Amino acid sequence: NLSNININERRIPLLMTKYYEFDPVNGIAVPLARMRQDIILMKRCGINAVICKSYPLSSDFLSLCDQYGIYVFALSDSRYMVDYTESAMLHPCVVAWGFSDYKNNIDKCIKVKEECLKLDSSRPLYMAEVHKKESDFQIRYRQPRLGCPKASP
Repeated sequence: NLSNININERRIPLLMTKYYEFDPVNGIAVPLARMRQDIILMKRCGINAVICKSYPLSSDFLSLCDQYGIYVFALSDSRYMVDYTESAMLHPCVVAWGFSDYKNNIDKCIKVKEECLKLDSSRPLYMAEVHKKESDFQIRYRQPRLGCPKASP
């Protein structure tokens, strides 16, 4: 259940959103100012955590999350997970690692999990559950439904 997390023995409710590094002008080359703008908007809306999928977040974005107090659930494609763990493990904002793209290749899943835990055993690493009907790995988490409060004049 990803609706709460224990940080320093305190239960913290999570209000999270999916985050993709993308800029409407520059595409995947996101300027630092846009990342900061995204994080400030998240904070104004009460969001305190992001879950990223597919590709690793940039070090710049993780540094901003460290600075602004945004928790990060760092998911990545299996091809990048070990490198992602190695490059981002010094960011305190990362509270968990995860991956979801193994398409029933359990051996590969276990191998990558073991490699990641050798690098960083201080954070949990979760894997997707297999859905029998879909034969596909998916991550289950509670996605908050909230509206952004209006800015004060």
